[in-house]
Amino acid sequence: MKIQTNLKLVKYSSDLDLSEFYAEAGRRGFENNSSQKVMIDPFKKEREWNAWFVYHGNTVCGGVVCHTLDIMGPKAYRICARNCFFSEYNPNKGLYTKRSMINQHQNSAPQLYIPASVEWAGWDKEYYITSNNSPVASQRLVHKLWCPEMARMGMMTKVHELEYRGHIQSFWRVYVDKIIEDLNNCPKWLLQPS
Repeated sequence: MKIQTNLKLVKYSSDLDLSEFYAEAGRRGFENNSSQKVMIDPFKKEREWNAWFVYHGNTVCGGVVCHTLDIMGPKAYRICARNCFFSEYNPNKGLYTKRSMINQHQNSAPQLYIPASVEWAGWDKEYYITSNNSPVASQRLVHKLWCPEMARMGMMTKVHELEYRGHIQSFWRVYVDKIIEDLNNCPKWLLQPS
């Protein structure tokens, strides 16, 4: 099943006016998305990095960063960094349950951010998501619910717990091929052309 959306994914550029998005993210408690200084600038020194923003019409309603993760090896990339998506823009509002949000991939990570990251960095890379028990935004839910459930489904494996970027972080090896394959059997969001 394909779900038509009014969403489009736009690659980051310094020309984008993201001020309203940053302000709204801050109002919602998404501290890691509340300014360019915290969302984009920390990654500019990485060997490679990219970011994307989700537009619904002219409104920016989400964003994410992908970057090299040399501490895990020369082919390692961290995906879903600074992951943010305003839930009212989820095109599949009728399926807001744990099962659908995670098991049916009805959230921004598998629908938008993971495919964009893999398309950009390449299929021959190793991908990781980090999580921690921080109360900032929805990080605790990612750490305690989403990543463990995805691991139970065989989509990722917890491989390390290290201090990284000022927090003790869990490192999850992500099997992007399994996610993309599984996503093809789930309701899939169709994006507008950028």
